[in-house]
Amino acid sequence: MAGNMLIIHMRIAVALFNNNVSPRLDIADSVMLYHVNRGRIKKKEMCALQCELPDRVAAYLKQVEAGIILCGSCPGYFSRILETTGFEVVCCQCGQPDQIVARFIQGRNPGMDSKSKAGG
Repeated sequence: MAGNMLIIHMRIAVALFNNNVSPRLDIADSVMLYHVNRGRIKKKEMCALQCELPDRVAAYLKQVEAGIILCGSCPGYFSRILETTGFEVVCCQCGQPDQIVARFIQGRNPGMDSKSKAGG
């Protein structure tokens, strides 16, 4: 995410495990989907992940129109599938999901950029 670029309209999915940011995307049991418009969170909704295979997770996230995925880490194989499907995966996120998204949409991302993946 570049500098102070303002996100105008986007859906951001935060991978969750037991209602906290999931340490790994592949063990997430749900995602919190944030609807962002003009740099503000307009709506959020909890979405259960009922699939474990990366291609099915990608298809589901495409169906709910997520564009960016924030998580603790993402194994390389999972990340490659998501990126080739058109998602931006941003790893090294931890903390309270609402605060992470608020910082992210304001360009203050405490984690690593999308090219830096945890896992392998």
